[in-house]
Amino acid sequence: MSKNLIVLFILILLIVGGFGIYTYDQSNQAKKEVEEKNLKLESNDAIISELKENIQEREKQIEELKASLARGKKDLEREYADKLTELTEEKAKLEALLAEKEETIKTIMRQKEESEQIVISKDELISELKENIQEKEKQIDELKAGLTKDENDLEKEFAAKISELMKEKGQLEALLIEQQGILQTKDREKEELVSKLEDCNNQINELKDKLVQREIEEEKDYIAKLSALTEEKSKLENQLKIYQDLLSEKEDAIVLIKQQNEESEKSIAEKDKTIAELSQSIKGYENQIKEISEQAAKEKEKQIEKETEYSNKLSLLTEEKTKLETQLKASKDLLLERESTIALFKQQKEDLEKVISDKDKTITELFENIKGYENLVKELQEKMAREGKEKEAEYAAKLALLKEGKKIIEAKLVEAIKKSIPDYYEVKKGDSLWKIAERFYNTGEKWIRIFEANTNKIKNPSIIYPYQRLTIPKE
Repeated sequence: MSKNLIVLFILILLIVGGFGIYTYDQSNQAKKEVEEKNLKLESNDAIISELKENIQEREKQIEELKASLARGKKDLEREYADKLTELTEEKAKLEALLAEKEETIKTIMRQKEESEQIVISKDELISELKENIQEKEKQIDELKAGLTKDENDLEKEFAAKISELMKEKGQLEALLIEQQGILQTKDREKEELVSKLEDCNNQINELKDKLVQREIEEEKDYIAKLSALTEEKSKLENQLKIYQDLLSEKEDAIVLIKQQNEESEKSIAEKDKTIAELSQSIKGYENQIKEISEQAAKEKEKQIEKETEYSNKLSLLTEEKTKLETQLKASKDLLLERESTIALFKQQKEDLEKVISDKDKTITELFENIKGYENLVKELQEKMAREGKEKEAEYAAKLALLKEGKKIIEAKLVEAIKKSIPDYYEVKKGDSLWKIAERFYNTGEKWIRIFEANTNKIKNPSIIYPYQRLTIPKE
């Protein structure tokens, strides 16, 4: 019996040792897989370094393009310098015209109240004429009131005055009608000039829109030049406003003089003279407007030619820019893919390290248990040698307990082995990684684990084929 017991203990030890060796081999295999994944990570690092070199080459190409753009920028600066000289010449012409206008204003300052108001705005002229008519009507009403109080002789004189004032009123109304016709013609000319100015502004806006399409460095230079032009334009407008303010002040002085002047006939004669002079000045302005429109047409043709050149250059630059942007996007996408794969490999590595550490713990615990059982077997053998056959029953009970402990350990080993050995699943029609994860893990969010365990079989996680044999890692 003692020999049989010894043989049984030896067999138990051999079985336990075999299971321990099997688990140890599996841990070595897991370590080898980790090393292979590390090698893959190193290869991915090499690919990332190559991508970085490609990006550096692209940056060099961008710098070369910037240098070429800087060369083109110098040419554009020359062209803009020519444009500035032309604009300064136009400014000088405008200043000369303003000086001529100042001289004419000085000569007819006291005589052209209504005419200058027509040039500035028709509404002010009409309002002033209406005010004059209202004053005359007030005078007529006052004279009518005075006639009731005075004697009969005075009534005749006031009646004559009233008739004269009525005549003046009719003349003023006729003048109003004539001036309204002149205002309509002037309004038409004004609308034409406004349309021309709108065309010029549209051209400027088109140039600005084209400038916006260029690169940021060129935009700053162009905006600075445009700002200089706009500043000059604003200066001219300020000068015109100053002159207009002076004219308005002078007109106010004329209004005061006219309020003091009770003789309506003189004012009407002066107005007739001013109208004639204004018609002459308007003709001069029309000639100047024609000259300016001709110059603007010539400049417009030149600008169209230059715009075609700029548009061609911009089209080439935009094409090159789009190509570079597409290349950069492709390289960025590759980098993101590589980074995602690296993150997946790192997660896999961490999971495997955790599994290996758990398995090492279980192996150490099993080895400790085996050592404990070996010590117990030795003690039992020593006791059996000492005490003999009388205590075989006790030893048999202890052996039964040991067998039960052995079965428990074997069950734990089988569970550990099952957990380490992955399950396999054959893909069916209508399956996806999400559905398979729900089947095995009760949540579809763990499909990444299945994908990571089958990267050699699955290239795209959203595409799997029937009859594929996938490994399902244990939790």
